[in-house]
Amino acid sequence: MNQQFFKSAIIARYTFQELIRSKILWNVVVLALCLASLTLAAAEFTFGVPSRVALDLGLAFLALSGYGLSFFAGLPLIKSEEESRTIYLIISRPVKRSVFLVGKIFGVIGFLALNFSLIAAIILVVINLVGGKLGFVEWAAIGLTFVEVVILLLLVVVLSLVANRAITLIFGLVILAAGHAVSETMSIKLVQDIPWLRTAVKFYDWVLPGFHRFNLKDLVLYQSELPQGYLINTLIYGLLYGAALLVLSCWLIERKDFE
Repeated sequence: MNQQFFKSAIIARYTFQELIRSKILWNVVVLALCLASLTLAAAEFTFGVPSRVALDLGLAFLALSGYGLSFFAGLPLIKSEEESRTIYLIISRPVKRSVFLVGKIFGVIGFLALNFSLIAAIILVVINLVGGKLGFVEWAAIGLTFVEVVILLLLVVVLSLVANRAITLIFGLVILAAGHAVSETMSIKLVQDIPWLRTAVKFYDWVLPGFHRFNLKDLVLYQSELPQGYLINTLIYGLLYGAALLVLSCWLIERKDFE
């Protein structure tokens, strides 16, 4: 067990280093310039709320960067190894496929954590420059966005193990959009008035990722407090759902035919 963990940790380290060498972190510089420029421009046209504008833009950039990296790193995670035929060298060695996959995934998660930390630091600096500050709800919003992005990454990996890149990208985007829209769908009168339709939407919300659960944007913008127990419940949901996707991806790769 310890030997398998050690192998997975080595794979994670090399995956992390590979992503660093790919210079994807330049997206942080681009986002920093955009955030600073838009915040300074907004400060000229808004009175007393430039920090709200900066926070709104910062959270949006943070999510978009995470979504982009999840697809950028998740789509080719195994496909690139398969296309370059390096996967055949790996599976011929005494390394379990699932160990290899878990190492790759956690290498990407480590890179996502670094990316998020840098962007969060930039958001903090920009907001301080315009006289604002980050409270508990704001930090909770950043943390839950990271959990959301990790779940999206795991979803993309699962899809990539059963479909080609184009289908994975399309279905990933559709599930991401639907996962955010499902809460609004539940409030539609037509859905509320038709029992089977309401049940179907609830079923979808529990079976597929409910990304709307991680969105605290309204609470942040309107400076509201988190409902009691919401953060813990959402973190538990994210942990369990992420674990389920990780187990499913390991099960799929162990049974995948690479011939």
